[in-house]
Amino acid sequence: MKRILTLLAVIVCLCSCEKEKKHHWLSMEWVGQYETQVQNNDTGEYTTVTAGIVLTFSDDKTQCTVKRSYSGLLSMNSKTYYADVYDEDKSFALREHPGDVELIYISEIVSGKRILKWREGPEESSIKIEAILLE
Repeated sequence: MKRILTLLAVIVCLCSCEKEKKHHWLSMEWVGQYETQVQNNDTGEYTTVTAGIVLTFSDDKTQCTVKRSYSGLLSMNSKTYYADVYDEDKSFALREHPGDVELIYISEIVSGKRILKWREGPEESSIKIEAILLE
């Protein structure tokens, strides 16, 4: 009887501890949109389009797949990067290879909003991204 009560107590404790477990600040998925210029391959003209970006982190938060697409165009690219997650300031950086000095994407909090920054040629882009909460 003592063993059954002890086992029940352990199960109740584990269940309550699991409920109290806080979610990590880094959600598994983040999304954002921004305006950008694309060039028509046939005419050479530039057009402003809305682009979307989706970041999906691996379960262990060591990698992140970045998917980018353009509204109205049948175009999307996807690439997986290595992620450095900094709990102190709730930021992350994405690199092509572990230990690379060059950061491809950087996220930080500015005025209470999560901002994602990256370079495209000589210009730096930055957009607000939001977490997709899956529960």
